[in-house]
Amino acid sequence: MRNLLTIRNLAALLFAATAGLIAITPAARQLVREADATMFGYRLTDAYAQLWGAEDWSAAPQLPEGHSTAWARQPVRIAHAMGSWGKPDENKPAALAAALAAGYHIIEVDLSYGPDGKLHCFHGPGGARQDDWPLEELLSAAEKQPFFIVLDLKSDFARSAADVMRRVRGTPLEERIIFQLYSPEDVRWFAQHAVGTHLPAPIVTLYRARRYRPHLLPNLSRIHARIVTMPIERVGELGDARDFATVLVHPLQSCADAKRLRVAAGYMLTDASCNMAPSRGSTVR
Repeated sequence: MRNLLTIRNLAALLFAATAGLIAITPAARQLVREADATMFGYRLTDAYAQLWGAEDWSAAPQLPEGHSTAWARQPVRIAHAMGSWGKPDENKPAALAAALAAGYHIIEVDLSYGPDGKLHCFHGPGGARQDDWPLEELLSAAEKQPFFIVLDLKSDFARSAADVMRRVRGTPLEERIIFQLYSPEDVRWFAQHAVGTHLPAPIVTLYRARRYRPHLLPNLSRIHARIVTMPIERVGELGDARDFATVLVHPLQSCADAKRLRVAAGYMLTDASCNMAPSRGSTVR
């Protein structure tokens, strides 16, 4: 049986390489991907990604137990870039004030290092500027008006995460800092450093993932990913993650879209509409 599986995997890799050479245009790649989804359940596309060195989620350790998922009660409305993604005031105090006034209690923020060597609220491109809102001021605001903060660490993950933990560990803020884990290496960092803390359950995000369903879903289940974010265009492929996790999407225009997709909502702008009862199969575990 093992030899048969090895031969089958090798055949898939050879097929993937051949298809990759053929699919040199975006339109051709899309046709190959659609054919693969229908005939092979994305095994061809995943084998091609593996051939070219995409991330290996089988190397990710199991996430530690005991970290609360209570923050992810449905609908899970996360204010994307403080609810102003793509707007002039994204990641700024005015955006935070508008999101809180609109009833958001989960705020996503992009963080990069500035010239002063400290983390600032900044999406990019490039590094943060000296006049971008310092993380320290955001944390001070959270101490006065409790809300959860979802961290999108744009600079080196391990360094940024360590700096955040030095600031919040042992404080009430620790229970409201939600890490987003983009890679197996990020998962490994959390598994090593979150033990014994009061951090909430993290988000495992597939926004940058280059692997596909046959590799991702079994490994996400194995590592006990309880909250998973994915690009909205990959819900058709990866939506079965709702069998073991709360599924969020990015970006989301309304909670009506979340209900249609059978997900628990996701990353939204402050003015997005939301009037949705929980969908079956997407409850917090």
